[in-house]
Amino acid sequence: GLPIVLPTEERVARMLKGTSHKPDEVITFQADARGGKKGTEVTFLPKLRTATVERIAANAVMAGCKPEHLPVVLAIAESGVGVGTTVFFSQWACVSGPIVKELGLNTGVGMIGPGSPVNSSIGRTYQLMAINIGGAVPGVNRMNAIGSPFNIAGVCFGENAEGLPQGWKGLNEEHGFKKNESVVLAGQATGGLLGAQFSPGGYRSLQRSGHGGMARKAGVKGIPGPHNWLEYIVPEIWAGREGGFIFIMVPEMAQHLADI
Repeated sequence: GLPIVLPTEERVARMLKGTSHKPDEVITFQADARGGKKGTEVTFLPKLRTATVERIAANAVMAGCKPEHLPVVLAIAESGVGVGTTVFFSQWACVSGPIVKELGLNTGVGMIGPGSPVNSSIGRTYQLMAINIGGAVPGVNRMNAIGSPFNIAGVCFGENAEGLPQGWKGLNEEHGFKKNESVVLAGQATGGLLGAQFSPGGYRSLQRSGHGGMARKAGVKGIPGPHNWLEYIVPEIWAGREGGFIFIMVPEMAQHLADI
């Protein structure tokens, strides 16, 4: 539903300069994964099609990517770009490792919003691959009842490795890779985002002196911090629901958890 960059032969050829993989190479799993064994072909949902590197590059062109973005796009492609179920699933991708700084991915204010050509272009490839390769059509085989705004243009953001508290591992190391290796976590979430974005003043009052609405709700009024801010939002997040959650937090909030 959005404008595209026409994937001319010249533009696709220029895009392919961003990878050492051959254009006619079929996308396969580079390591054992839940979707298949290393070396087996990746099938794109919902029609279980396969794709070549060139076809992925064409979608990257349409999304507005540059050649240096292609390795991240190819990693997202390895997920098969699932489109969810009948609930309003959201698709997104988080990049971890040195390539975050190399590409200039936004890891700060507004990282999952508009404004970053890198984040937005890479994120959009997820949706274009689902449509153009997977064959996803709303109301036909992409049956999210009311859809999700996350999937209009796609969501991609980077992990702020420099902002991690001492001793915390990045997503790359948590999943068995090295600190100097770059990885992509392609995820799905029901509904998108839950919880709250705290006002800086209210949050810092909680952590410094134990004052404000957050302190009262958490039962730490008048007690200096640091305080576990998760206790403020966790009860309502899990009220009546089950399942896992991924928390996105700014470095200051992560450091407060590490300090407790």
